[in-house]
Amino acid sequence: MPKPMTVTPNTRFETGARIGWDIDIVTAAGAQIPASGELVGCGQTVREVLADLRVKAARQLGLPNKQVEITGYQFYRH
Repeated sequence: MPKPMTVTPNTRFETGARIGWDIDIVTAAGAQIPASGELVGCGQTVREVLADLRVKAARQLGLPNKQVEITGYQFYRH
């Protein structure tokens, strides 16, 4: 069972750690989209991971990065 992690923007994920994530995405047009997934830690901070997820979400939605915001997030340790 995944355990929720308490993180700050500067929390650094351990290299090789399996991390689950849930994010809430809001577009400039007001659409609210939940998303989830898993990553393998590679020494990035929460801030860096969220920036990458935002860019990937914008790309998948076909929107400029500035039109996509992550308004909430939760990370889980597996």
